[in-house]
Formats: sequence, structure tokens, C-alpha cells
Amino acid sequence: MDPTRFLPHAPPLRLLTRVDEVAGDTVRAVGCIPPDAPGAGPRWAPAILGLELGAQSTAMIGAAALAAETVPAPRIGYLVSIRSASFERPSLPVGVELAVEARRVGGAGGLELFEVAVTVPGDPEPAVRAVVGTMLTDRTVTGR
Repeated sequence: MDPTRFLPHAPPLRLLTRVDEVAGDTVRAVGCIPPDAPGAGPRWAPAILGLELGAQSTAMIGAAALAAETVPAPRIGYLVSIRSASFERPSLPVGVELAVEARRVGGAGGLELFEVAVTVPGDPEPAVRAVVGTMLTDRTVTGR
């Protein structure tokens, strides 16, 4: 699944580059922080960009439903809360494929809650973990 079809973000803030799997309420994907992303340098970027990568990955669960034609059109969604976040490193490498996993853990009425984790290659544990809330509006994405 091509994330560019479903994310309104443009480079350099479109961090999600590939979706490897969507299975039920879980998505496994890959992202990369470019050197021109906000706050990034030539080799490192603030770990908080891992939260954005995780948030972008949550949209792919809804995109999978759209691709399977179980929903008529993509709806506009927003990141509305960060319930918790932990950072095992202060920065993330730039230009490196980062593994991201998001799992829906609850929600009702357009509000959804996800656990997200972003892992740097070679690290045994995720560099970024968070619980984030998203909200889907009734408005659909147009012009895509």
C-alpha cells in the first residue's frame, strides 16, 4: 500500500515511506526522516519526530479498509492527543529506514487510541513508544 495515496503530508514531513503489513488493528511499516525535516540535521533528528511517524502509520489502518472497499472514501483525521510517550534515545538517525508499528487499542465515535513504537535498526527495543489519540471527521479527502 502506497502511503502517499492516503497521507496529506508532503515532503519533508511525509515520513512514512512504505507499509509492509496491515493485519486487523495492527500496521507494520517503514519510515525515514529526511535531512530537511523540521529540526533535523545531516545525521540526526529529534526523537519527537518518531511520534509523527507513528501518527502517520495509524492512518494506514483506515487506508486498508478503503483499499478493501469497506469504506467509501478516505476521511480527514487528526492527531488529537498524546497520552504517553517515552524516548529511549534523544535523537533518531536521518536517512535510515525506521520500523514502525501501530496497534489500535480502543476508540468510539470517530476517536481512536493507538499504541505506536518506532525502532532503529539494530536496537533491541523501540526508540520511541507512545499512546496517541486520533479523530476522524465526517469530511472526506478530496483532490487525491
